[in-house]
Amino acid sequence: METQMRKYKRYEYVLEDKDDMLYLLEEVNRIARRRFDSLVAELDLNQTQWRIIACLLREPTLSQSEISRLLELESATIGQAVSVLVEKGLIERERAAHDRRVWNLHLTEQVRTIWPELRKAADRLHEILWKGMSAPQIHLLHKMLRKVAENQKQADTCAASQ
Repeated sequence: METQMRKYKRYEYVLEDKDDMLYLLEEVNRIARRRFDSLVAELDLNQTQWRIIACLLREPTLSQSEISRLLELESATIGQAVSVLVEKGLIERERAAHDRRVWNLHLTEQVRTIWPELRKAADRLHEILWKGMSAPQIHLLHKMLRKVAENQKQADTCAASQ
């Protein structure tokens, strides 16, 4: 009975709106990935696989280790996902001429066969995420998030050089 009546101690810590924004960034990211997973489920791609494809769509000349760093995943995890994508014929993996330990990755023409479904899933996700927002609001959010990302990259670069 006493435990039921016990009042919770109020802490002197105060969470600010900025703290909530960090939580919201993670929450939006997590939910958006889960939603996209469900939208592309018919393509038999897991999250790591479609994220590798997305990386190569953005930057077609990435190596396997660069993708591992970008996605912040273990090289073994990326290696397994890449092997499956190679088996599916969606990417090619070749040794780099300058360093035989490096695997360069390239999208194949086979990606064109799944592209319409990937595009449809991305468009549906955009409808969900940006509902009730005007084009200028979306543009401003994009600009602001780009600035936040740049700030973080600069901070990471400064920290790495120290």
